[in-house]
Amino acid sequence: MPLTDRQIKNRDKRLQNLSITTYEEKKGYVFVSYKSDNWKVVFEKKIFELQEHGLRIYSDKDFDNTNSCWLEDMEINIKHASAFLMFISPEYLKSSATLIELLTAIEQEKEIIPIYFKNKNDLFKELLNVDLEKERVKIGISEELELKRLMKSVNSRCSQIMEKHWNEGLWEKYIDKISSKKFYTVNIVEIFKKLLFESGFKDNLFDKNINSLIETIKDASKNAEYPEVFEITSKNNSQDDKITFSEAQTTLKKEILLENLEKKIAPANDLPTKQQNFWKSFINYCEQINRKEEIASQNPYKANWYKVPLGTSNLHIEFTITSGNCLSILIYTDKEDTFPRLQTKREEIETIFGKELEWNLSKEGSKLKRIIYKKPERVDIFNPDKQEELFAWMVEQFDAMKRALSSVGEIG
Repeated sequence: MPLTDRQIKNRDKRLQNLSITTYEEKKGYVFVSYKSDNWKVVFEKKIFELQEHGLRIYSDKDFDNTNSCWLEDMEINIKHASAFLMFISPEYLKSSATLIELLTAIEQEKEIIPIYFKNKNDLFKELLNVDLEKERVKIGISEELELKRLMKSVNSRCSQIMEKHWNEGLWEKYIDKISSKKFYTVNIVEIFKKLLFESGFKDNLFDKNINSLIETIKDASKNAEYPEVFEITSKNNSQDDKITFSEAQTTLKKEILLENLEKKIAPANDLPTKQQNFWKSFINYCEQINRKEEIASQNPYKANWYKVPLGTSNLHIEFTITSGNCLSILIYTDKEDTFPRLQTKREEIETIFGKELEWNLSKEGSKLKRIIYKKPERVDIFNPDKQEELFAWMVEQFDAMKRALSSVGEIG
């Protein structure tokens, strides 16, 4: 069931300053895979506590602000992760996105750490009471990139490692193509069942003792390129001089307090702060060209998105930045009747905008819909020398998008 607006607001506020480590930092970290519906229990019951013990993580927290960049970000951050930590719930087992993440981790030969919300057998017994035909994930042609990624992963696993367990004709069994409508259905649950029962992962329950879980993570990461995934800063060391979790266990609380104090005093260079500074610079640019009131009247947040109201509650425009190198503009709506209406005007909108758009890119079960145009080439978003050029591109795309929406009668 989709989250309410109030729940989404609470979630975004709670996770706004979540500390994320990416592959660009060249440090050990653990990739956290979870179903977004379970964010509260995953982060508040496990991840926050692990981070207090010094664990570095990468996790997707963009949720509904998603476009095709998420696949690229996911793949490269799994590739450089020291281990893969997955939180398995009934919702997780019915998600194509989480299946893609797991398959990617297996392809990259990562150490997999499954954390089950309940006993694995009980979890799948619970799903036996579900009509799996109804739960088969329906993927439209606009999401074909995800399907291709999913098929590539499963086919690769089938041929390389799982061949002795999986019968030939896997896709004939688990994926049906309705060619006339350009839709596919994917039996996510059955594929998960094969993977989790036949891959030999060591099971862990959600209520596992935190110290035991820490040792499990450390053991899983020990052969990685960057094995030290637990880290805190010592007040006697320079900024780059780190000590491992095991060495600092007795002074953990003192060190964490010191680290938090240093973050408040020193100029922050974390990703949320860099994102906020990017939006501040964009606002300044719009002010210089006398477009602030129209385009950049909103406050800059520590987030990967910036909202531009259009004078209607039906939809608005957003800009998004992903991993510092993917820049997009999108039409965003959470009104049930707005997106179907826009679809009927698709050809006219794309003609006026001047480019083909990506439609219906939403995480499964979400009422939030987006129509996206992504800057074709990757860019150095946080490089100040490049930003004026990016801002000019953003304003140009905004004008084209607004002109298209006005021409089809969606805005005044």
